[in-house]
Amino acid sequence: MIILGENLNNYLFKKERREFFHPEIQAELEFGLEQSKAATAAGMLDNLRHFFAQDAEWDEAEKAIIALRGGLTQRTLAAAPDLAAAVAGELDYQYALWNADYIAALEQCRAVIGKLTHTDLRGYRALWLYLAGSAAWLAHQAGQLPDDSTAKDYFRQAQAAAPVLRWLVALRTNAAAASSSDASEDPRLTAMIERLEAILERMGTIHDRKFDAEEAAILNAILQDDNGTLFEDGHKRLGTLLGFSAGNSSDDAAPDPWWIADDSFCIVSEDHAGAKADTVLSATKARQAASHPDWIKANLPELANAQIVPVIITPCSKAYKGAIPSLRRVRYWAREDFRIWAKTALQVLREIRRDFPGPGHLAWRATAATRFKQAKIAPIEIERMLSKSAADAMTVVAGGEEG
Repeated sequence: MIILGENLNNYLFKKERREFFHPEIQAELEFGLEQSKAATAAGMLDNLRHFFAQDAEWDEAEKAIIALRGGLTQRTLAAAPDLAAAVAGELDYQYALWNADYIAALEQCRAVIGKLTHTDLRGYRALWLYLAGSAAWLAHQAGQLPDDSTAKDYFRQAQAAAPVLRWLVALRTNAAAASSSDASEDPRLTAMIERLEAILERMGTIHDRKFDAEEAAILNAILQDDNGTLFEDGHKRLGTLLGFSAGNSSDDAAPDPWWIADDSFCIVSEDHAGAKADTVLSATKARQAASHPDWIKANLPELANAQIVPVIITPCSKAYKGAIPSLRRVRYWAREDFRIWAKTALQVLREIRRDFPGPGHLAWRATAATRFKQAKIAPIEIERMLSKSAADAMTVVAGGEEG
């Protein structure tokens, strides 16, 4: 059979998705995937000719597919009964909305929400909570409800059901839909998870080749001490792989890699990783690191009002006295601690990638966010982890400007 593009493979041909197809289709997909793993372009064309000819070689392939089919069964989605039970209410909601009977539409939303109890339907339930809020808001606007308190309550419930959807947070805030004590996901972490989904989807989950290659390139770069440019490249690529919007610049006075979570948060680094453990940090290097937030704000206007955290990554534990005033404005990340953190972050990423079902899956997003917090990959946790200034981390040395 002809195997389609890799993105379709990633989404459609994963085993846990194939199991919901008829056994005949499952067998054809499994056979095709196995045949194409090590296939060349010429081999694929040759197989295609056998298929068109329906010759003896194709008959053998057909027999193999039939044999596979015999050992396969079709699974049913666990949430299917809930979805079936909600259909009538969904249709009645549409009719009520069309007739501008917003109270009736709200009642049908409530009926649908009552049917959507399975945990797999968390995202769909959030949608219907949002639709209920919209129906209540329209009812208030049309004079069918005395106030908008019902709309506010449903918008609050929708955001609580899907805290990783940033637009629901904004809607809840704009509608004054919740009290100030309500907790929600950090929008900066949410932005990272959304970018991470796109990266994992692009790399694919059918096999590990692309992920393994990127992981190896990053580790090769950040675990060596001799090439500062290579270290910076690995540092930037690590940020991108973790879901930051990462950048670097070769301009004069430019910082080393920066990691942007969203327009409100950026970590900007001075990579002093090529130094020796006995190097004494100079005032010049310290002033350079402390100036990086100004460069970011001047060159990335969208971050003009952002929290920018300057960090120096270094093996040094000593600094000249003249460096200390500047180092009070810079966070300290010991080179070996950075490497240990990076290895842990990559391992966490590999683990959550195994369960990645595709973009937009709310339960996976929530799990990924929790794992990122636990591993100190989330912006708030990174900032807390790097609470010590470089001035506090360094032993002061009197004298010169070396290092």
